[in-house]
Amino acid sequence: MTLVAAVCVLGIFASGVILSNARTSRTRIQDGSRLLVQNSAEVLEETVVYYNEEKESIDIGNITESLEFSKKSVAGNFDDEFYIQQIQERLLPRDLECGPQGGPTRQFAHLHHMKTGGTSLNKAIKCSLDRAQVVRHATIPYESLSECKWSHFQDCLSGKDLYCAKNINEAMVMQFCAPLFAVNHFDWLEADLVTMLRHPVDRIWSMYRFQTSSCYRCLPLLEIYQRIENGTTSEICGACESVCMTQLSNHLVRNLCTTDPATRNMTDQELLDEAIYNLKHHVALVGVTEELNTTHAMLGKVFPWLNTTIEGSNVRCDLPFANASPTNNRCGPNDTHMDLPSHPDEETVAMILKHNQLDLQLYQEGKRWFELEKIALGFTDS
Repeated sequence: MTLVAAVCVLGIFASGVILSNARTSRTRIQDGSRLLVQNSAEVLEETVVYYNEEKESIDIGNITESLEFSKKSVAGNFDDEFYIQQIQERLLPRDLECGPQGGPTRQFAHLHHMKTGGTSLNKAIKCSLDRAQVVRHATIPYESLSECKWSHFQDCLSGKDLYCAKNINEAMVMQFCAPLFAVNHFDWLEADLVTMLRHPVDRIWSMYRFQTSSCYRCLPLLEIYQRIENGTTSEICGACESVCMTQLSNHLVRNLCTTDPATRNMTDQELLDEAIYNLKHHVALVGVTEELNTTHAMLGKVFPWLNTTIEGSNVRCDLPFANASPTNNRCGPNDTHMDLPSHPDEETVAMILKHNQLDLQLYQEGKRWFELEKIALGFTDS
């Protein structure tokens, strides 16, 4: 094991992530709008009860592959007081350093994962930047790099697009709708990074509804996953040189690695360990989509320029609702809309979970960390 991998593993276990293979009693874990009923054991059948927005339960049935979760909750973790103190120190308020004469580059960055509420957050960030430039009579260089613009992203990362690299190097604030290894590539890892996490079932179903036609050619998500398993996605998207397919399988773990996992021979556990380590050591504040408004308020407490209102301006920078699924996905007869439910059916949920066990564990630990941040910043009575 390399020194980096060893440090990552130590960091994970020190933070209370216990991944047990022993047979345990059936456990109910309250998690936002769903209850995950877990019987965690090696190669055991699992039953997950999924609650939709109307609180109606859907019995997913038997999932034959073992799903392991972080076992420690905020309550009862004897290390929490230590971590809360660390988080309080890390989340002391700090402002942008800028004025008429400019300021340091690489100050703040939004690590944006698709379909996590990141577009809404990015609009609030842009509003706050525009407002700050007026109030402070300052120019605050901002740049965005997105994998959605695949060719541009590759040209920028390879150095072919020199203008892109120049703008990133000169920016004070960035949006990286891209993996952490792109952040690292452009030496932005020491900036104040913020990011949002979302339960993989919700995120992937939202992604599918958003890109039903352009990414997935109007095929059922179950068929897409079957093609991923049997290696026939090329019949849908050729070389698939985009993020369409990578979005569907442990995408957030991949996004939180500081070097491209495709270039390294790593086990699933090593990938997960590194992702969680980076989440806790390179991300200043972790938010969750289910509590987007609370996340925005927490950001405003740590970064005052991101508050909804600030002294010296009448401009409000609220959190808008952005990037909703299209009203016409053109997947019905004669390019009409093919209606899709708000939540996937039982079989589709099971398939999403099968292909996103690492993202599920990352989300669970990220959610636990978010709860500690809330306590540290005074956003809970606990």
